[in-house]
Amino acid sequence: MEAKPEDKERNQREIDAYDYGDTPEYLPEGTGRRKMRQDQADYAGMVENVDENVGRLLALLDELGITDNTIIVFSSDHGGLSNDGERNRLLATSNWPLRAGKGWQYEGGIRVPLLLHWEGHIEPRAEPTSIVLGMDIFPTLLDMTIGKNVEGIDGKSFKNVVAGKETWADRTVFWHSRKARPHSTGDPKTSTIRSGDWKLLEFFEENRVELYNLKNDPSEQHDLAADMPEKTAELHAQLKAWKSEYLVPKKMKKKH
Repeated sequence: MEAKPEDKERNQREIDAYDYGDTPEYLPEGTGRRKMRQDQADYAGMVENVDENVGRLLALLDELGITDNTIIVFSSDHGGLSNDGERNRLLATSNWPLRAGKGWQYEGGIRVPLLLHWEGHIEPRAEPTSIVLGMDIFPTLLDMTIGKNVEGIDGKSFKNVVAGKETWADRTVFWHSRKARPHSTGDPKTSTIRSGDWKLLEFFEENRVELYNLKNDPSEQHDLAADMPEKTAELHAQLKAWKSEYLVPKKMKKKH
């Protein structure tokens, strides 16, 4: 991480003057720690630099006269680097109030920003409830630009969500990763289902599950698996059925 010296110096002064109260610097998570404070001056400067250069790109579109003929999509990689594992390392950021970060399937590791802008075509609005994934961007852009629907892929067009004509609050989606990184980000091998407000994580090598209601508990602090065995069993069965249908074991095996 490397920021402009003047940005780093200004950010460091602001960080030094900020009162974090009783917020701990780290909490235990997996095989390592989860960072809880936004106190990295270089990282803050790099975020500022991204902002400045996106501004330069937008200004260039205006200069070229093609702003109204350009769809702008802004998103990010999955999860800020807020966790380490068995070896301590420099952590760039905190995703709080979301839990954990890169590598994890808690919200801090999979929930990312997504902004779309198309001058004269998209009315400014926020959509806080619909469940949209990165795989939906490709079919959405084709639908918005040439009205083409793509068959045979997992993603689907959220054109009507952007227009405010639909809400995808009850969508069911899945994640699966056999690439645990206990040394670097502290996470175990995990499969996850989200169905509406409900989310179940299966730590399949540890033979345990966790259940959360994201509407009431977006920070994933209260595991409801033991309190709601029927909902847990329902979602776990859906997750196992999806894995059985879509995951090909011989392709998913880790090769040494």
